[in-house]
Amino acid sequence: MEVERNFCIHGTTAQFPGYTLHGACVEMAKGVMEGFGKVHMEHVQLCPQSSDCIDESTLLELQQSFPETRFRLHANVRIDPILRIYDASRYSPKTRWYYERLAELSVCMNAPAYSLHAGYRDDACLQKMYDNVRTIQSFFSCPVIVEGMYPSERKDWLVRSWEEYAWLMESGLYYAIDLSHINILQKFYGCTEKGLLAELLLHDNCKEIHLSYNFGNQDSHLQLSSKKYKQVWWREIWLSSMRKRQQKGLAIPTHFTEGRCAVLRPNKRSISE
Repeated sequence: MEVERNFCIHGTTAQFPGYTLHGACVEMAKGVMEGFGKVHMEHVQLCPQSSDCIDESTLLELQQSFPETRFRLHANVRIDPILRIYDASRYSPKTRWYYERLAELSVCMNAPAYSLHAGYRDDACLQKMYDNVRTIQSFFSCPVIVEGMYPSERKDWLVRSWEEYAWLMESGLYYAIDLSHINILQKFYGCTEKGLLAELLLHDNCKEIHLSYNFGNQDSHLQLSSKKYKQVWWREIWLSSMRKRQQKGLAIPTHFTEGRCAVLRPNKRSISE
């Protein structure tokens, strides 16, 4: 199943919403398969869908249990019981402490990167979001990666159109391409910018690629079954772009799957996206 590529796709705690961070990793370690093959754990992304908070003791438990795994934080991961929807659009002097704390934890886990959502148009324009990310990056010793979003009737995201993705590519920021977000964008606008998608995936600032499945109407975080994996329209563009990166001597972005392996555990909190 994995002969078409020679790079790994890694797990995220988002695959087990409502589990503790450690509990999600324990389930992941039992072995997860999707249509693209085995889900690996050389890298694991710690996500806000988990029910507990992350601190030094949590990290120590994870590192002792999974010494071969490099962990990294994603988005508005919980650092205390209060759910804080902080992203690239919501940096301010009042929220600075949150990003500084994530930077401390990233040093503690020797994280190779931190990724966060682009955020909301109500909070910032693209230029303000850019300035925020540059400020947030100054707190971190690893790359800060902006994840592009998608059109939605409920949330007015930043980086939600083909034009804004082109802007992100040209901005100089490190970024993540979530191919399930691109699927929503493609269905919403009724056009497929295959050339632009290939450019986005080939660019040296593309540092992460996220995979899951949806029907083009919401970010469902469904698994890519063998059938779905063969049918998704972006598959050959993605694989071809990764082959070209290797031919050019460019590093392959770290790949993560967000396909859910379990329903939300009873009496546990969850956060979408």
